[in-house]
Amino acid sequence: MSTGNTAGSTDPSSRFISESVIEEARREREAAWKKAYESGDTSNAAPPESEYDPRTLYERLKEQRQKKDESYAESRRFANQIKKLDPDETDFLESIDEHALEKQRAERQAEILALAQFKDQVAEKRQVSTLASSARAQPA
Repeated sequence: MSTGNTAGSTDPSSRFISESVIEEARREREAAWKKAYESGDTSNAAPPESEYDPRTLYERLKEQRQKKDESYAESRRFANQIKKLDPDETDFLESIDEHALEKQRAERQAEILALAQFKDQVAEKRQVSTLASSARAQPA
């Protein structure tokens, strides 16, 4: 039996890569990435890989799902605090709005009336002043 890395080998140690080989490959990738990044050519080099996570895929997916569920619950938390209005409350609020609109309309009508009276008074004063000036001009 040969101890080399051949596909037909039955030696279990030949099927696995040691951690030192993985670390060396990672360092080489990081060095190549840094060199490419410093030279400005980032198209060929991939960014350094993230830290190795020894957990199983099930555990990682479970954690991601839990985080997603928590964020969903957080977003829905405020939605549950909003109380819906019943018909009596909506009727009351509508009556308040209508009352406020009526008050604004009345104020607007009062303004329009006051402006019309002011314009009439100004017109009367102009008319009186034109009559007075014309009366002064006639005796001369």
